[in-house]
Amino acid sequence: MIFLRGRIIGRLECGRTQLEVSEELGIAQSVISRLWKRFQDDGNVGSRVWGGIILGSRTDLHVQSVTMTGYIYRDVILEQHVRLFRGAMGAEFLFMDDNARPLRANIVDECLQSEDITRMDWPAYSPDLNPIKHV
Repeated sequence: MIFLRGRIIGRLECGRTQLEVSEELGIAQSVISRLWKRFQDDGNVGSRVWGGIILGSRTDLHVQSVTMTGYIYRDVILEQHVRLFRGAMGAEFLFMDDNARPLRANIVDECLQSEDITRMDWPAYSPDLNPIKHV
């Protein structure tokens, strides 16, 4: 259910109409409308959209609809996706994230170091420099 909610919110955030999403996923428009209203009322606190891009390729776009912590980031995103992507790309892999607090937790740094993953440094308060923010 969380995955489906993420797919709906992701499509709406990409500019699709509620009717388009309703028809595409076969879900009543009233359900889409209520979900979107709840998402907007709550703000997207606790939701994080992420994906991977590289020259000529990309990963799927994912919406994580839980409160992001350093542990969840490490266990769900780094261990299940980034580590495998890095393995496929080889030693030249450069990991790019942003300065969000959970992403800078010590356990995240330790995980990246243990997997020999190089993280790109970003100046403080500069999320708009990250091209994934515009995807």
